[in-house]
Amino acid sequence: MDIGSYAWIKRANSLLRLTLHSGGVETDIDDILVWGTTRKEHDDRLRSVLNRCQEVGLTLNAEKCKFRVKEVTYIGHTLSADGVRPDQEKIRAIKEMPAPIDKKGVQRLLGTINYLAKFVPNMSAVTEPIRKLLKEEHEFIWTHEQQQAFEKLKDIITKNPVLSFYDVSKPVTGKDLVVPDMLSRAPIKINTNNEVENDIECFVNMVIRNTSMSDRNLEQIMEETSKDDTLQTLTRLITDGWPDEKNEVPKEVFEYWNFRDELSNVNGIILKGEKIIIPTSMRKNMLNKLHEGHLGIEKTRKLARNSIFWPGINAQITDFISKCSVCLESRRSNTKEPMAESETPELPWMTVGTDIFLLEQ
Repeated sequence: MDIGSYAWIKRANSLLRLTLHSGGVETDIDDILVWGTTRKEHDDRLRSVLNRCQEVGLTLNAEKCKFRVKEVTYIGHTLSADGVRPDQEKIRAIKEMPAPIDKKGVQRLLGTINYLAKFVPNMSAVTEPIRKLLKEEHEFIWTHEQQQAFEKLKDIITKNPVLSFYDVSKPVTGKDLVVPDMLSRAPIKINTNNEVENDIECFVNMVIRNTSMSDRNLEQIMEETSKDDTLQTLTRLITDGWPDEKNEVPKEVFEYWNFRDELSNVNGIILKGEKIIIPTSMRKNMLNKLHEGHLGIEKTRKLARNSIFWPGINAQITDFISKCSVCLESRRSNTKEPMAESETPELPWMTVGTDIFLLEQ
């Protein structure tokens, strides 16, 4: 496409989206992808796109356009009627990649193969021997264990994995599947709607109980959540659905956009995954409870991560503990002794250092 600047690209994408509400069209930078389940559907959508381009003055480069193809490489993936598979160029790059020689090499390797994570079953288990080399307590030593994991990764991706498209006609919930299996890999027969609802309710109750909150605390959180204007706006978005564009989100809940898919509302309490989002009115009191034992910053953060959340909680924990008078007093009373320097010897063996030991009599 012949487009002058990135700002105009964004403008063009916006204009296309505003018009093409029927679906079947995606834009990314200067690429336009049109698809259809039938030839007629594809052609109708394509005509709409071409008409819109003509209306807004977009010029397409005929040499770069492809029409009625059975598969296409788009944003690093090859899309076809069979499903989605990784771009062959990226697979080739990983196959030809040499084994890392230092920790930076491990980071580059993991960053590259993360692109293929959705195509590799049990990715974390396969890469675990390689990932542990990044831990501070581990010296970089590439052993047979790491090489074996490296070769296994290459073997998996060379089998040309394909992700099938989600089939909405298949059931994905049931007695043994509380959390829906998004890819319908293990669909089972659902007997009754009541049975499914009971399973979901059991799962929800389990999440709530795992937060280690008393019934009284949960009731208070529920009550304060109902009074919190921001959380009520968030509840409406969770229930009714989020806007397609980030700039359409109300300002008061803007900071929840990046993890909107993790949010749910259970009995008037908002959860982020399995963590309870604490209403604004209760956050100061919650900080006091977290720091009752005067733990350090990292331990207090870890304690909070187990059950509660709100935007900016880590920064608030740091600020709260840094101003704690008890911790400041304790810190002053436990100052480190300065290191004692010894005189530099003039000749070899004039001074000998040794560990303390007990000599048996």
